Amino acid sequence: MEKHEKKLHASKESPIKKATKHIARNVVNAVTEQVAKVPVQSYFQWYQRGLLENPYMFKGLTSTTLKMLSDMTGQLISEGKVVSFRTMVSFGMFGFFIDSPLCHNWYAFVNRVTPQYTGGSLFLTTAINCALDQFLFNPFYYVVWMISFGYMAGSFESWEEATDKVKRDLWPAMLAAWRVWPFYTFISMYFLPEEWWMPVGYFVGYCFNTYLKLLQWTLSAASVVKTFRRCPARGIPIKPIPSSSTQLDPSASSIVQTCMPNTQGRT
Repeated sequence: MEKHEKKLHASKESPIKKATKHIARNVVNAVTEQVAKVPVQSYFQWYQRGLLENPYMFKGLTSTTLKMLSDMTGQLISEGKVVSFRTMVSFGMFGFFIDSPLCHNWYAFVNRVTPQYTGGSLFLTTAINCALDQFLFNPFYYVVWMISFGYMAGSFESWEEATDKVKRDLWPAMLAAWRVWPFYTFISMYFLPEEWWMPVGYFVGYCFNTYLKLLQWTLSAASVVKTFRRCPARGIPIKPIPSSSTQLDPSASSIVQTCMPNTQGRT
């Protein structure tokens, strides 16, 4: 029956649609075949050359790609689907037009100025650059981030709302960042060339944010699981009928629905 329906559906496709699919499939196969023939080292050399010759473009595209991918991954983990395309685009715009040029010029500045006062000592230069980055640049960066991204994502309706968010969230955000990023910053500045500080940082940030989202989802699910009773048939927790005041974490909704497929809509 299903095969018959598929054949019937395929027969209804227009010749143009069939031709488009055929061409697209051939193009994808051809590109994939050619990409597979190129050694990984060649891509690395191409990207390295791009970082040196056109840093704004390459760092901007790297920032945009990984920030959008990070937000999309976070939405998929917590919601099971992309629920806010505007937020994802806002991340990309911030990455290309603000984050990338701002960080590129800052790192170029400290890497040019600091060695003049450290006698060329790599360790001392790295330590000073790391301190300047964490305690001088980062607070400024977070203020720019909160305000600009908030406006792009449509979170603020007035300047007062933006300044209130900065006053409320800046210090907690800095405390959270200082628990992790000083160690990475020092290691990257000490061992990596300047042109790689930002791309590697973007990738590490993506991995770290994904880990935090998974951890948040796991903890949220675990907190719901603790309130469940055991399901003898499956050996997994299921949700008892909650009171009208009980609200489940959305991130755990897929678990609840899997355990109790017939209880959707209950309150």
